[in-house]
Amino acid sequence: MGTTRIKWDRIHYGGDSCQFIDLYSPLGAKESARMESASPIGPQIYRAGDVSVLALDRSADVKRARTAVCFIHGGYWHGESDLSEMEPLVDDLVAAGIEVANIEYRMMGVGGGWPDSFFDLAASMDALYLSGISRVVLVGHSSGGQLALWLASVSENANRSAGISQQGGSLVVAGVVSLGGITDLISFADRGLSGGALRIFLGGMPEEVPRRYVAVSPMELLPIGVPVLVVHSKKDTVVPIDMGRKFFQAAKSKGDLIETIEVDGEDHYDLLDPKMRSWELARHWIKSVCNKPMR
Repeated sequence: MGTTRIKWDRIHYGGDSCQFIDLYSPLGAKESARMESASPIGPQIYRAGDVSVLALDRSADVKRARTAVCFIHGGYWHGESDLSEMEPLVDDLVAAGIEVANIEYRMMGVGGGWPDSFFDLAASMDALYLSGISRVVLVGHSSGGQLALWLASVSENANRSAGISQQGGSLVVAGVVSLGGITDLISFADRGLSGGALRIFLGGMPEEVPRRYVAVSPMELLPIGVPVLVVHSKKDTVVPIDMGRKFFQAAKSKGDLIETIEVDGEDHYDLLDPKMRSWELARHWIKSVCNKPMR
């Protein structure tokens, strides 16, 4: 097998150091040759509204793929975690020739929390659209799974499936994958999981700020409106598997196209290991969604 050549852009969608996307674009033979022959160019900033796209690539005329897989890392919504957690899975998909976006966003302790973390993720989708991406598959781990499901539920195509008309261009969310995701924020808070991080993130318990929980908890947002894959380890002690099971049943009853994968012998963080069975099955699902023709 040959070496996959990659075009790497860092896209800044805001002024904070945590507001960026690493976009990896596998190149074909002709594009690779063009990259080799192109003289370096300086950074170019494209502005639309309050979104800035900073292109750090060497050749501005390389045509992008139309679909990208977008990773959203977890970490209990706290700034001690970052997008490096997702890099093993990123590398695995890029090696398979898939365009991948790894998203960094503001979390608690680094300017995020309610509602700014959600604003960041919405802005990251706008930035990808401005960069030439037409369609995405969202993949989130743990609290990133909650964020990915929220982002999918508020996407334009999800709203369209619910009969809500929207104007203007935007990304199409073709599917969403929850890897050990926190799918029910109200239950998660009431059970005292995360050591109180969720209460701090949303500014209170469900009885104190009920509208916030209803606005962003995947269980309260059903139907999500796009194809969903829920992946969970049977021995997950961080996000109990019963949460994933209840979400699957509720989503199915609401008419969502949803599948579930339950794995033995893995824990919460094994879901980030590309050598594990869980990722092998998730990768197959992701590829099948990416390979579907654009409508």
